[in-house]
Amino acid sequence: MKTGRRQRLLIVTYVYPPFVAVGVYRILKFCKYLREFDIDPVILTPTNPTTMMRDDNSIKLVPGDIPVYRSWNYEPFRWKGPVASEKNDTPDATKKADPGSGAKSETGFLTSIKKSIRQNLTVPDGIYFWSWTGLREGIRAVDVENVDLVLSSSPPQSAHILASRIARLTGRPHIVDFRDLWTQNTSYEERNLPGYLKRRDRGYEKRILARAAAVTVNTDTFKQQLLEKNRFLNEDKIEVVTNGVDPDDFLPHLGEIPPNGRFTMLYTGSLYGKHRNPDFFFAAVREWLNSRPELSTKIKIVFIGNWAPEHSDLLVRHNLGDIVERCGWRPQEEALRATFGADLLLLFQGFDPALAAAIPRKLYEYMITNKPILAFAPPGEIPGLIEKYDCGLSLARPSAEPILAFLNRAYNNWQAGIDTGKISSPGLRPLPELETSAQVKKLAELCRRVVFS
Repeated sequence: MKTGRRQRLLIVTYVYPPFVAVGVYRILKFCKYLREFDIDPVILTPTNPTTMMRDDNSIKLVPGDIPVYRSWNYEPFRWKGPVASEKNDTPDATKKADPGSGAKSETGFLTSIKKSIRQNLTVPDGIYFWSWTGLREGIRAVDVENVDLVLSSSPPQSAHILASRIARLTGRPHIVDFRDLWTQNTSYEERNLPGYLKRRDRGYEKRILARAAAVTVNTDTFKQQLLEKNRFLNEDKIEVVTNGVDPDDFLPHLGEIPPNGRFTMLYTGSLYGKHRNPDFFFAAVREWLNSRPELSTKIKIVFIGNWAPEHSDLLVRHNLGDIVERCGWRPQEEALRATFGADLLLLFQGFDPALAAAIPRKLYEYMITNKPILAFAPPGEIPGLIEKYDCGLSLARPSAEPILAFLNRAYNNWQAGIDTGKISSPGLRPLPELETSAQVKKLAELCRRVVFS
């Protein structure tokens, strides 16, 4: 790529190390690889984002000399509790409020008023005020760092509003990066916003998109969905930049990992809502154990990540307390090592057709390990990738029969390897077109076109 002079890119992101959330790793890969294409990143992020996770080692994933500007953020309806880190356990999200804490029941009218106030002050999301409080620091970053263009990544969507304001006030072009879409997000309707607030939110979205110099999205399906709803967008204005996978993250885990004493299934990530609910899978596992009681001491299911309160009783209901191990959130390095050490990788996406466009970052991490994958997702991006790279099975319904058939095959293959001593040591599946460096190169080329257009 013919680059010309180096450029400076201001990245507006709600989470940045030492605070981490699933979306931060996309930003970290941007920061790591953009320099190879003569683009120097600058970060604008809140001083204290609402996140329950902190990983002080995460800053080592990017060059240490990247300028970071942190601005005050006001979030009136977010409780900032203890932050989980590698040194302390994840706060228990399943704990309920203490009934003796002094809280009083409220009338339906008062509850309705509070809900209305909350909704009005959290459109498009709970960090809306950062789109104003971050403005001064963002403009200062553009001036001090001689920034050429601005990129914002979401969710949360208010990052785009802030970046758009910075771009307009400084005369810089703005690139909108959607890890997930805005009003077309699969969980958007669950917010139950009244019509006038949906119209306000849609107004924000249309103005940001109309003013943007370019848009990047996480999947091909996201691009098509965005074009269908926003006819004013030109297809050439939207670039698909997937999360991809960085082999460098996995090289430290390629050493000899001894075979597990029990057939180990692993899921990394949070479980929440009606979609990412493993109830049907636990029911199938219980049926599996009932038909093969000898497996009760030979299998294990490990979950790394947080559970929503509504899932807290599943282990008791299905009598799987001796089989399932809940680890809570863990730093990335620990989670990746566990991924390499597992014998079967699980992915709970849900079965709603509205979820067909999304590709969770963990799928790429699963694929590169060469471990078999059992995914639960509607027809779309996820089963397409799994089939293309022949790395497992994706089921579009919660039926027990195909789940049991796959589990039996996977377990029997594992047992045969144990018996014959043919359990192979971990290796990486070649995924050159999905590597993060190739995806960031597409972003860098887009930045060049925007600046020199």
